[in-house]
Amino acid sequence: MSRVKLVVEGASDVKFLQDFIKVRFEGVDLKKGDFIEAHSNNLKRIKGRIETANKRGECVLLVFDADQSNDLTKARLIDESGSLNIVLDDVFLFPDNSAEGNLENLLLNIVNPEMTGVLDCIDSYEMCVRELVSDDYKAIDNKGRVFIYADSFLFGGGAKPGSTDFTESRLWDLNSEHLNPLYEFLRPYFIE
Repeated sequence: MSRVKLVVEGASDVKFLQDFIKVRFEGVDLKKGDFIEAHSNNLKRIKGRIETANKRGECVLLVFDADQSNDLTKARLIDESGSLNIVLDDVFLFPDNSAEGNLENLLLNIVNPEMTGVLDCIDSYEMCVRELVSDDYKAIDNKGRVFIYADSFLFGGGAKPGSTDFTESRLWDLNSEHLNPLYEFLRPYFIE
């Protein structure tokens, strides 16, 4: 197994992938140094760090959000890496490497089934606020829903980016079938 460097958008991606890989790939415990955080979905600002990984012979895996289009985002990132003369060994886009969306879409699908009622409460709260202040209302997006969910408990690390404990099985199901595409993507790099 060659050394892997994971290129991600931010701290939440790092923490989720660290926890997922630790749970699903026995004996693999990635550290913060095994990641390159782009703090956006732009490769230009991290070109030097990817070049260093390429020169060291590290396997560079990019894991970003698909956003509005999996195909268009993947094509843009591959084109961008080519124009920057950096090598991405493989690309995975959240939520499942085929659909549009992001990490938060995936996280909402791996909420422990016993806790999905909390998501219903968040939806009820949103409807209540919308009725009370319809003119100045800001809808709760999936990032907000995940934040509220993760921050609603005294356990699980809270919602601050990089602090959520995704190994907390009372909150998250890291064996969910929704994670199979990510597992299959990572498997060749973490199982000898």
